[in-house]
Amino acid sequence: MGPKALRSVLMDAHSLAGVATVLSCYGTSNGKHLQTLNGHKGWVYSVAFSPDGRTLASGSSDRSIRLWDAETGKHLRELTGHKFAVDCVAFSPDGRTLASGSQDGTVLLWDFTATNAFGVEPLGRLTTTLGNIKRTALLQNYPNPFNPETWIPYQLANDALVTLNIYDQSGSIVRTLEIGRRISGVYRDKAKAAYWDGRNQNGEPVTSGTYYYQFRAGDYTALRRMVIVK
Repeated sequence: MGPKALRSVLMDAHSLAGVATVLSCYGTSNGKHLQTLNGHKGWVYSVAFSPDGRTLASGSSDRSIRLWDAETGKHLRELTGHKFAVDCVAFSPDGRTLASGSQDGTVLLWDFTATNAFGVEPLGRLTTTLGNIKRTALLQNYPNPFNPETWIPYQLANDALVTLNIYDQSGSIVRTLEIGRRISGVYRDKAKAAYWDGRNQNGEPVTSGTYYYQFRAGDYTALRRMVIVK
């Protein structure tokens, strides 16, 4: 399936949604392809059905949430407000609120009702922003895929010595980025995030493919994947 290979699946009683840069829906009883939903400009990281099964919400690396008619596949609305990729979306049990979580460290709550599915206040935006997550975290690099350079954002709950190791698919170290000691805070924009120019330890451009970056900050360690496309 190439670059549109399924990254995750979601099931309810009626359909199954495969996630890449598009949404593909299949019947769970017979595996029949029902429809393809196009609209996002980046990877789709999360999908959720409303409790009544009528609406599908999707969160993407393009920083948006989209709402779809689960029966017809019609695009209903784009919700914007996050500054970084939307990693997760979920409906409240009563179906009145949609929550979205993002790599920008916030959770946004959207007013969502059956009679007024887009009653988001104020002015079609968010109802509530919960504060920055007070924990150390490695975030997804951007852009991703990239060529030839990328930025790797992170946040620190405490002051720490920060190091990034970049590995190829065989597990060999391609590059070590000694970031140094950083104070607690958020390092997301290009002026603060870690930077990789797509070169190895010898200064040579690396080839296209999948790479992994391992983040170390004190006792915290995390690993994420990134892709170079040339």
